[in-house]
Amino acid sequence: MSEVARKSEGENQTRKRRPRGRPKGLRISVRQSEQITAICTRLGLPDTLLTFRDVAAALSQRAGFTVSLGTVHRYAKGEYPKRPELRALFRLPKIAHVPACAECGGVHLRRSCPNKAKATRKPRRRATLRTERLLTWAVLTLMSGVNR
Repeated sequence: MSEVARKSEGENQTRKRRPRGRPKGLRISVRQSEQITAICTRLGLPDTLLTFRDVAAALSQRAGFTVSLGTVHRYAKGEYPKRPELRALFRLPKIAHVPACAECGGVHLRRSCPNKAKATRKPRRRATLRTERLLTWAVLTLMSGVNR
């Protein structure tokens, strides 16, 4: 190897690497996002919270159990939790367990499904006999009138 290559290798090993990215622990955002503002007003949290992580920490302190960052993200997007403790913490109503319809999968107030296709009845036999008799009478009367 040449001396220039050796020198550059030695310099790389002795040189300290600078940390990349922003320094950890500092809050660079000064303005609160609209989603976080909406969550804070809905849940009665202080307006000083700037991140979802801060909101999760404040909710965990209030509840006495850990509320994850993902739960707060999903709540902000409109996907509400199913656990009763979390629903109470987020000031959501309780979930009532109601059987779902076997036909369409929805929940109905009445027993029958409104989306179910109504069964078609078989035509009555008497009605078909009447129409047959009427048709035969009409054919006979017309034929008898043609032959005259």
